[in-house]
Amino acid sequence: VMTIVPGTFTYTDLPALPFWRIFTAPFEVLGATGNALVIAIILFLLIIGGSIKVLQDVGIIEYVIHKIVNRFQTRKYLLLGLITLSFMSLGAFIGVFEEIVPLVPIIVILAKKLGWDTKIGLGMSVLAAGFGFSAAITNPFTIGVAQQLASLPLFSGFLYRMIIFVVTYGILYGFLYLSAKRVEQTTTETNLDFTSKEPSPKALRWVMIWFSLMLLNIVLSPFVSFFQDYNMILIAFYFLIAGIGAALFGFEKKSKGLKTYLDGSLGMAPGVILILLASGVRHLITIGGIMDTILFRLVSAVEGGQAFTVVLGAFFFTLAANFFIGSGSAKAFLIIPILDPLFDLSGISRQLGVLAFQLGDGFSNMLYPTNAVLLVSLGLVGFAYPKWFKWTILLQIGIILLSILFLFLGLQVGY
Repeated sequence: VMTIVPGTFTYTDLPALPFWRIFTAPFEVLGATGNALVIAIILFLLIIGGSIKVLQDVGIIEYVIHKIVNRFQTRKYLLLGLITLSFMSLGAFIGVFEEIVPLVPIIVILAKKLGWDTKIGLGMSVLAAGFGFSAAITNPFTIGVAQQLASLPLFSGFLYRMIIFVVTYGILYGFLYLSAKRVEQTTTETNLDFTSKEPSPKALRWVMIWFSLMLLNIVLSPFVSFFQDYNMILIAFYFLIAGIGAALFGFEKKSKGLKTYLDGSLGMAPGVILILLASGVRHLITIGGIMDTILFRLVSAVEGGQAFTVVLGAFFFTLAANFFIGSGSAKAFLIIPILDPLFDLSGISRQLGVLAFQLGDGFSNMLYPTNAVLLVSLGLVGFAYPKWFKWTILLQIGIILLSILFLFLGLQVGY
């Protein structure tokens, strides 16, 4: 692990980089020394994107959610908790976020059948997925990428993140429960009898087998060094095999299944572009000596302060950056290389640095009007952003305060 020696910073006389390097930098990073991880993560995203698209189109994701719905027809507040937990788990464990957008209108219809309104449906779906993505446990797009960049074992430190997930779920469920109670229309007849697309039994069995193996892999990874060393490769492999198998078994025309997989991979193109752009920025500020200057200024700003000041600085720095850079993976490439040396110099664990990045990155996605998933979801069900802001702002303030508390406790226990 590369570290920085305190007291060695000096300014240099390096010439200014030519302006045209701004346009070539995103491509330069693909061949730059030490940037093989950029290529690996791009391939990782393409594989997962294709697989999730297939699972969605063959109806497996929708089928699982509707199975839960049909099982709890007469216990709607239990159902509220289970659907919220399902969507949070999709975000927390496998990083599903953009892919839940087509399911949002279905959950909104369900909410209305239960005697609630549009915002409760949005809360059970997109808000839950966003919060799960933020209170991540094994999210490959944020935790996975950030820990790889920080040279930490993949998905290490998951027990504390599990506690954060459980507490966050409790707060979100309480918020939705109280909101549903306020808007509940007691005279409305409820009818939960609706059906989902039935996936191919072969496709469903195939996916369950490989996802069970992936779950076993994740559970054992803290105890098996082989899994720690090759977790990203193995998870990409599980997704690849599950996705291709679902495409072959789930579509009558095999060519359509493979085309769907390709469409899903191509759907990750905006994220890939953001990663390349963010990596290009990092490449320029590194070769131009600017990275060291940024780090020096950050260290100077908190020098002499308490360790918690550094942690808070990292949290709010990421929180601000999230307004401009939506992709968690792209943001990790830009921010983690700055945070790691800062935490090293402050005697704080990189694991806590990843947590500060995770908490600063995620929850505000469900508040900022620059987040495409939020805006598309609101548009699909005709819910205005100002109404969303008014409904969720107190929850967001509470979550920010809770994040600060978790970071403080993490520092105290040496996380």
